[in-house]
Amino acid sequence: MKIDHAEIKKRISVFALSLIIIHRIILLAAKGTPIASRTCVETEDNVYFCTDDLQEAREKSKKTHRYYLDNFGARQTIVGNSKDMEKMRIWESDMEVYLKKFIEERGDGEEWLKELCTNQHKNCIFWASKGECKSNPTYMEQNCTLACQSCHKLNQQHEGSCSCAAEQEFCNSES
Repeated sequence: MKIDHAEIKKRISVFALSLIIIHRIILLAAKGTPIASRTCVETEDNVYFCTDDLQEAREKSKKTHRYYLDNFGARQTIVGNSKDMEKMRIWESDMEVYLKKFIEERGDGEEWLKELCTNQHKNCIFWASKGECKSNPTYMEQNCTLACQSCHKLNQQHEGSCSCAAEQEFCNSES
C-alpha cells in the first residue's frame, strides 16, 4: 500500500489550523469576549492566509468550490431578543442550504453569477426574517439576494452577452 505523504501533510495542516481556530473560539467564549470572525483562506495549495478582514481574505483566496460556498457577502449582524435571534439563525441555515444547492447546480462555471449571489448589507438576514423579501422585493432582491434566496433570478451582462437565469431551469419566466 502506497502512502501519499503530501496528502497526509495537507490533512494535518488543515486539522491543525482547525484546532487553533476552535481553541481561540473556546478561550474567547469562556472569557465572555465577543468572538471576532477570523477568516483563514487557502491562497495556494497548502498555503493559508488568516486575517480579521473578510474583504482582504476574499481577495487573496484561491477561487475554489469552497470559496463560493463561504461567500455570504457582508458579515451579518444577528442581534435582538432570543426569539428574533433564533429566527435569524434558522434563516441563516436555510440560506446556506440554498447557496450550496445553487453553487452545486452550476458546477465550475458562471463565477460571475456566484459572485453576485451575496448579501450587500449587514442586516439582510434580519430584514429577510421579518418578511422584507416579500414586502420590499425591489431593494431586497438586489441588495440581499442570498438572504432572499433569489440568486436564481439574477440577470447579468457577461462577456458581451446577456446570461439570464430564466433561460435555465432555475427559475420561472417571471424573473
